[in-house]
Amino acid sequence: MEKSIQEGNWKVTKYVDSGEDETYHFNGYTFTFDGSGTITATNGSFSNSGTWSIQTDDSNDDLDFNIFFNNISNNFDELNDDWDILSNSKTTIELIDRDDDGNHDYLTFEKN
Repeated sequence: MEKSIQEGNWKVTKYVDSGEDETYHFNGYTFTFDGSGTITATNGSFSNSGTWSIQTDDSNDDLDFNIFFNNISNNFDELNDDWDILSNSKTTIELIDRDDDGNHDYLTFEKN
């Protein structure tokens, strides 16, 4: 998975925050993930960088997809989390975050 995400450009095709579809916050952004752990989002006039990683969670069969943007303007703080991986392929990565109150956030990246 780490290798495939480093290849090409990605876009957010789904971002649902506690039941509210907020995908529009990231319309027009292109995301890149490089091998040194840098994630960059650009839309032509604004660019934001941060870090990404894939790590084993508490149990060895659970992987977390960690995203942390340094500049939290333009709603990028919403993406900062240790996401659980629902599914992944060479063209799609589906992530979920579950909180203690039973709310779920969903984030999907698709290759451009």
